[in-house]
Amino acid sequence: MKETLRRILTAAGSRLEEKPDAEVVFWALLSVAGFGIMDLHTGAEISFSIFYVAPVSMVAWYVSGRMAVAVAAAAAAVWLGADIFAGNEYSHKAIPVWNSIVRLGFFVTVGGLTASIRRRLDDEERLADTDSLTGLANARFFYEKVEAEIVRQKRYRNPFTLVYIDLDNFKAVNDRWGHEAGDDLLVNVARILQQNTRASDEGARLGGDEFAVLFPMTGGNDAEAAVTVLQGRLDDCMTKNLWPVTFSVGVVTFVGAPRNVRDAVKAADDRMYAAKRRGKNCISYETRDGEGIIEHRSHE
Repeated sequence: MKETLRRILTAAGSRLEEKPDAEVVFWALLSVAGFGIMDLHTGAEISFSIFYVAPVSMVAWYVSGRMAVAVAAAAAAVWLGADIFAGNEYSHKAIPVWNSIVRLGFFVTVGGLTASIRRRLDDEERLADTDSLTGLANARFFYEKVEAEIVRQKRYRNPFTLVYIDLDNFKAVNDRWGHEAGDDLLVNVARILQQNTRASDEGARLGGDEFAVLFPMTGGNDAEAAVTVLQGRLDDCMTKNLWPVTFSVGVVTFVGAPRNVRDAVKAADDRMYAAKRRGKNCISYETRDGEGIIEHRSHE
């Protein structure tokens, strides 16, 4: 029973995540109106106060705390209207107004707490997926993205490309100018990756001085053009800052799905080491159909 309820709530939450904000607010206000009608017909003997919390919390969680305040105000107003039109009698005319203000405060507090919890969870999820220095995806999140792309390729047969980048002579920067300069260099590399890739691409810092980029639904020719631009921008940045760093790059285009994500990343890593064996500062390309190599070549 508990597992069934959890699945129902998870499915409902997923659907709400996909809904436009305006639609979520609409359903919340409709719920408030429905509870008001029930309040009107049941009178003072039965309270529906706890039910008003649900639409306020829903908007706070899935939309924003600001919109939750608006729904809270609507809930308090509907409750006041139900009290007045139901003919409930009070010893003073100000009592229902006071009660409505107290309810509004309660609803706003619940909405604010709910929105705060959602923001905290979102921040924790973002930090769990992000490299703290560069702001790029970390290795765990990157592997998840590659795995999802493999699943998509198996279904739709679209190629995708993995790029593995290693910084040549990076240790020399740390030794000569210190780790602060090394961190500055890594941040600049991350910035260039972000600025010179599409929103659908995923750049990552896999650790140390190793970076990677996933180009979804990208064949060999398009990948080569994109990587050539990236290498040019990276080289320009190193020259401008007088950093003695070059880049060994491995590029693998998968026209057939690899066995798993680790094999896919290892193939790009192997190409990167092939570039290093050629003397560093070059790009080594490969095209694969699943586990089989169709073509590989290098470009200085």
